[in-house]
Amino acid sequence: MEKKSSEFIPIYKMDVDPFLKKFLPVNYSEQDVKYLKARYNWEKATDNENRMKWGAIASLEYFGTTFQKRNYPKMISPPRQISLF
Repeated sequence: MEKKSSEFIPIYKMDVDPFLKKFLPVNYSEQDVKYLKARYNWEKATDNENRMKWGAIASLEYFGTTFQKRNYPKMISPPRQISLF
């Protein structure tokens, strides 16, 4: 049985390329790719330590993305940098 293109696939069953294809905006930047890769790893993480690490990385990578510019246009300064390691 062939999969329909509109069939729902949960993120934890996706590979990174279909995830990027699904969520990247049309006019994306390199920062969008970095953010979505971190977000993908955060969604795929199974243990709490990795979820926290990738969640922190994704939140730092969010600044400067197309998503941030669209949803929070007045946010002009990056978040405070934190050391993860």
